[in-house]
Amino acid sequence: MLDALQPFLEDKKQTLALNGGDDPIRLILAYFSTDNQNIDELEKLKYNKALYRRLGWQDEEWFDVISSFYQVYCCGLAWVCSGKTCNDYGADWSDLDGGDLPPFRLEQDGTFKALFRLPDPQYTFVKKKTLAGKMLKPTTIYSAVSRELIARKSQYRELAALTHTVANFMPCPCFSYNALKGTREQVRDFLPLMADYAERQGNQEWKDWFLFNREKYCLEDYYYIYTGEDHTAHLKGIPFFRSQSLDHPLPRTEEELTECLDEMIKRIRVRACRLSGIPD
Repeated sequence: MLDALQPFLEDKKQTLALNGGDDPIRLILAYFSTDNQNIDELEKLKYNKALYRRLGWQDEEWFDVISSFYQVYCCGLAWVCSGKTCNDYGADWSDLDGGDLPPFRLEQDGTFKALFRLPDPQYTFVKKKTLAGKMLKPTTIYSAVSRELIARKSQYRELAALTHTVANFMPCPCFSYNALKGTREQVRDFLPLMADYAERQGNQEWKDWFLFNREKYCLEDYYYIYTGEDHTAHLKGIPFFRSQSLDHPLPRTEEELTECLDEMIKRIRVRACRLSGIPD
C-alpha cells in the first residue's frame, strides 16, 4: 500500500538543486527564495508527466497547488509572537524604538506584515521570496520566530513536505482562477473558500467546472454539491477549521491553527489514496 502511495506523496522539491538539505522547512523556504530562473512552479506538467498521464491529466493546460503552506505559515508566525516583543527574540532590538513590538503582525484584513528597522521601525508588507530568504539566515529575528513556531507546531514540517506533491496538485480552469485564488482577500488560497467564492459571485463558468470535476479530480474532501431550494446544484466548501468562511478565511487562534494544519495534512493524504485507487 505504501509503495502505491509513494509517487503521489513524493516531494517534488527534493528533485531540485536547492540548498535546503533534508529539512522540509528549510527546503520549502529555499524553493520560495530561489533565484534560479530554471526552477518553475512544481505543479506544472513538465515536472509530473508520468503521473499526470497515468491520471489522464496530460492534456490539461493549467494546474494549481490545492493547499498553500505559505498562508498558514504566516498565520503561525503572527500567532506565535503575539504578546511578545522583538526584545524577547534578539538583543539587537533593545536600543531601538519598536523593540517592544511583535516582529510580525496579521492585520484585520488578513495582510501579513513584518517589522523592519527603517529610520523608524514600522510594519511593512513583505514578499514571500524576501521573507523566505530572511528565514534561512539563522541569526535573524525572523528565523528565531520561525524556529519557535516549528518547535510548537510540528505539523508545519509535515505540511511543508506534502505541499509540492501530486496529491496536493490539481488541474484548474484557467490562469485567472489560479491568480484570484492566491490573491483574493476572502479566499486566501484555500480551495474550499474558492468553491464558496464561485458560488457567491455567480461565476457560472468556474461553478460548472467545480460541479463537473469534483470526482474526476478527487476533490470530494474539499467541497460538496447540494440541491438548493431553486432545484439547481450549488457548491459548499468544507472548511479547514470550524469557523472558516469567506468572512473569516485565516486561522487566528491556536485552536483554529491546529485544526487547520491537521485538516490540510489529512486531506492531502486521503487524496493520495483516492488518486492511487486505494480505499482510504
